[in-house]
Amino acid sequence: MKTNMIIKISIYTTCICFAALCIFSFFFPEINILKSISTVAAVANALVIIYCKWAWKIQIKKIKFSSIPNLNGKWECIIKYNFDGNDREKISEVNIEQDLFGINVILITDEIKSNAITASIINEHGSKYLIYTYRTTPKQDVRDKNPIQYGTAKIDISDINNVYGEYWTTRKTQGMMYLKKKN
Repeated sequence: MKTNMIIKISIYTTCICFAALCIFSFFFPEINILKSISTVAAVANALVIIYCKWAWKIQIKKIKFSSIPNLNGKWECIIKYNFDGNDREKISEVNIEQDLFGINVILITDEIKSNAITASIINEHGSKYLIYTYRTTPKQDVRDKNPIQYGTAKIDISDINNVYGEYWTTRKTQGMMYLKKKN
């Protein structure tokens, strides 16, 4: 998937740069198109690197350079769950590291740290979701009551100002997550 996207972006960028060179050489006939192909390839590759690293995140008013939402940063997360028949709430921090081709999610509470094993952003019926599977690593002093477990979260990111979702784990626990961006 990632390789196909990079190849498509590279091909489109190279074609656009070559077309620009052809148009430019029409007005300046002293430019030799065949000798300039390596320059076109270098410029196209530089543009692809810039886009993949930084430009995809840019949003100027309603103009976006990518349809992928930028979730990078620290998020405050309120987790609501039921444990032993009691409704509970836990405050946590979620750190999201993202580039054009991948995303990593780390959730930290007072008892555990969970790291995404796999994560992706999907479109489902017109809504965007961050879906990730994770492994928790509890602190040593709470491992008896809160052992290592695996889980999955499905977070609705259609409205970046109202981010929420649900999670479920291998210990048959489940709950809701409400996220608010810190920075």
